[in-house]
Formats: sequence, structure tokens, C-alpha cells
Amino acid sequence: MNDIPEFSAVAGSIAALLGAVINQSHWSSRTKRMVSAAVAVVVAGVGVVSVFRPDTWTTVATAALATVGAAQVVYTAFAPVFRGIEQATTRSEKQEGEPD
Repeated sequence: MNDIPEFSAVAGSIAALLGAVINQSHWSSRTKRMVSAAVAVVVAGVGVVSVFRPDTWTTVATAALATVGAAQVVYTAFAPVFRGIEQATTRSEKQEGEPD
């Protein structure tokens, strides 16, 4: 399982991007963090199970934690870009008087 660190770095980058797409700019910081962490865990879990087919759950847990950490580092490094993605993908509230 020497490929877990490399896998986690790539999965964390993907998870950070997906988190930015899913998060809405009007959500609280706590909600955004929870959504981003959940996305990272799901990406790691699916990826590890499909790529490595681990014998123990500890491999999945290790990769998930490393992926969450990598996603946080990537998000922090590219925060302005990801905030722009959040703004671009946020659904706007319908204004009064607008047609459906």
C-alpha cells in the first residue's frame, strides 16, 4: 500500500474541486467544511475500494483521513480560485416578480 500517499494527494485535489462545485456561497463556513469533508471521504472510500481492494478497513480510513488533509491543503492554497467556483456554481434565489 505504498501508493496511498500519492492516491490521497490526487483524490484530495479532486475532492477540493468537487467540494467547491457543490458548496453554495451563502452557506455557513461550518456547513461548507462538513460538505467538503464528506466529499473527500466519499472520494477516498470509493477510490481506495475500487483501486486497491484493501483487506482491512484501516487502509480505507487511512486514505480517507489523508485525503481530507490533502483537500484542505489544496483548498487553502487555491482559496481564491475555489471561492470563485463557489460563486459561479451557487444557484441564485428567485427574485420576486420573476417568471418561473
